[in-house]
Amino acid sequence: MFAKSEAWTDRREQSGRALRAGASASAWLFCVGALAVALAGCNIGAFDGHSGAGSAPTTTPTAQPTPTATFPPSGPPAILGGLGQAFISKYGAPTAQSNPAQGELHFGQYSYAVSAYLVVQEGKYLGVTPGDENVLSIQVTAPQGQPWTVVEAKRSCAGFGPTDKQFIKRVTTTSQGAVVGWDDIYQSASLTNTFPASAFLDANQRRAPWGSFDITYLFASSGDMEHVTSCTLAIGERQTIG
Repeated sequence: MFAKSEAWTDRREQSGRALRAGASASAWLFCVGALAVALAGCNIGAFDGHSGAGSAPTTTPTAQPTPTATFPPSGPPAILGGLGQAFISKYGAPTAQSNPAQGELHFGQYSYAVSAYLVVQEGKYLGVTPGDENVLSIQVTAPQGQPWTVVEAKRSCAGFGPTDKQFIKRVTTTSQGAVVGWDDIYQSASLTNTFPASAFLDANQRRAPWGSFDITYLFASSGDMEHVTSCTLAIGERQTIG
């Protein structure tokens, strides 16, 4: 009896161990499957852009337009070759010494000055056409008793020249053998589009290069070459004397 009972007991123990092993294997497979499903769910959330465990929505920055600065329109420049009306727009109504019908405009900036600050002559003043409404001569005067330095004179006068001016040469201006100033000669292509070639003359009334103009600076006195009282811009080389 004892031998049979022991054999039967052994078989029961072996059968129990088999059942427990099978259950453990099933539980392990269940856990692996659940883990795979969870990982798959995480991957889907990461790729389709939906929120999920460990994922965040993806945003794309929107480009903003660059602001553009705007400036108020400006009128035509008050320069040699420009319209006489541009000087009126910039400096106000001409003074009583003016004769607009003949193309001569005076503008006074210094209330205490004997002479005008600006004297502008249009093409009609010399009978030049086309260009009768355009400026062919500008005289700029320093305040009475307050002459410019050479640097101030250049700054006050050269700005009235055409913007495309090209310096050619400098000539000393003399009177009765004394140096009274200097004359800077320039070339401007824009002036050839404004005045006819016949309007460009030298001091001897001969033809000067088409598009040429000069700026003559006059010293305060023949013995003072450090101060300037006035300058004059004119088309051609009419002021080149000496």
